[in-house]
Amino acid sequence: MLNVIFRARLTKIHLYLHLALKSNDKLCEITSHCAYHVRKRQTHSVPAGGPWSVLFFGNDSFSLKSLQRLYKEYKTEKICKLEVVSVCKKKKNVVVQFAEEMGIVVTEWPLVNNPQNFHIGIVVSFGYLIPLNIINSFPLGMLNVHASLLPRWRGAAPEIYSLMNGDTQTGITIMKVAEKFDTGEIVTQEKISIHADETLPELNEKLAELGANVLIDVIGKLPQVLSLSKPQGKLGITYAPKITSKISVVNWNEMTANNVYDLHRALVGLYPLKTKFDGMGVKLLNVQQTSRPRDEKNADVPGVVRFNWKTNALVVTCKGPSWISVMKVSVEHYSVMSARDFANGFIRGKKKDWILFQSNVT
Repeated sequence: MLNVIFRARLTKIHLYLHLALKSNDKLCEITSHCAYHVRKRQTHSVPAGGPWSVLFFGNDSFSLKSLQRLYKEYKTEKICKLEVVSVCKKKKNVVVQFAEEMGIVVTEWPLVNNPQNFHIGIVVSFGYLIPLNIINSFPLGMLNVHASLLPRWRGAAPEIYSLMNGDTQTGITIMKVAEKFDTGEIVTQEKISIHADETLPELNEKLAELGANVLIDVIGKLPQVLSLSKPQGKLGITYAPKITSKISVVNWNEMTANNVYDLHRALVGLYPLKTKFDGMGVKLLNVQQTSRPRDEKNADVPGVVRFNWKTNALVVTCKGPSWISVMKVSVEHYSVMSARDFANGFIRGKKKDWILFQSNVT
């Protein structure tokens, strides 16, 4: 009797275990099936070839060129979504003005929440370090349009440093945005020449146009183009930090005429070159390189200023010796005047043949 009862219980236990294992297999199968579909949605959240949803970060006229090109792509439905992040002040910058005119949504920087529902972030002349949590919010990451051939001239003012250092070549770099400024992998670069008399506004305009064109080309090659990116080289790294007006001071003992002229080209539209005479601040306008004055005493002494009556220009000696000409000046407490008026008032008017501009001006 006991054996019969034991066998019956053993049969029930076997049946229970069989049903439990079968149920568990089914559950595993269901779980695996659901996980597969979750992974599939994540993989396909980024389309194979667009159209792309873009969040644009920019603040100035250099940025504006790229935004305008992106907007054209949006209007032709090559981009499915376009919004802007910018610094919003009382006086609206050109990026915000354009965005509002075109009906583009603008979000104020800094962001309160991480961006959502965008494939990629585009950064152009933005000027703020973007934290990693925001970079990682985009499935394709973020790209930056930088106005130099990295790793040369990392920083906020690459065009200025290119001109100031007499570079004959520069270009555009499209790179992946990294945790540190201008250190990300390079996606592509395009070179251009800098001509000898090119000024900051001219170079800025040329690079802004080029940057916009290269950016659109890269977007047209997404996402495959991202896999071709390469780390920046460790050689040739230079820096272009934000400048102040102090950079405009001329040191006649240390700077050649070429140095002075390059500095002038780099600061056109920002700051005029500065020096001092008799304790007064002098701003130098319309600066060019020129040849040595003929048969003039002290013509080789840095800082010596004479007036050339044939060219109506001041001629200033620089290191070398070498020389620059100046057509207009602005003297402290006086309005802008021609070189002739300056000579009549401060050289000839004081019965002198020459005067001396100071070096090491603070």
